Order: sequence, then structure tokens, then C-alpha cells
Amino acid sequence: MINIEIKSDQIVTRNGISKRTGQPYLMREQEAWGFICGGDGRVPPYPTRISLQLEDNQPPFPAGNYILDPSSIYVGQYSKLSLGRIRLAPAQKTSVKGA
Repeated sequence: MINIEIKSDQIVTRNGISKRTGQPYLMREQEAWGFICGGDGRVPPYPTRISLQLEDNQPPFPAGNYILDPSSIYVGQYSKLSLGRIRLAPAQKTSVKGA
């Protein structure tokens, strides 16, 4: 499971004209922090800054804790594991009950 924390609903917008196609483009991104395993298989003590690409009319994710929704992962061409559109699901809060 990949845990993601969003601290702000601020969106960064980038736009311009594509040099390749000559067409206008608009990119909307939101900063997040991912608790991603390193090459040794361990989750580091601090999260890694990541950027989430938002759809054109998609509202920003509210601040909070999320997990990467399993629907973001699919089997692509040649049976390769692939990552599609990023979808987040709220992380379940765990509570510790006393005995």
C-alpha cells in the first residue's frame, strides 16, 4: 500500500503552446508527499515530495491522508504492470482500544 499525504489544496497551473504540436496545453498539478519504498524495500522515515496530475475539471484533493487506489494499477500491453490515472482513496483511520 502506498500512503500519500496532502497538506494543501493549492493547485499549480502551467500552460503554454506545445513546441511539438503548436497546440495550447494546460497542466494542473497538486503537491503531495508519498511514503514510497526505497530500493532496499524499506519505507524511509520521511516522505518524498510528489506531484499529482489533475484532470481539467478535477477539484483538488482536500488536505488529508490517502492511499493509492488499486484502480490506478492495471495490466497493460504485453502483460506489463502499468500505472494509469492516479486515483486516491481516503486512508482508514486506525484506533487503539485499551483492554
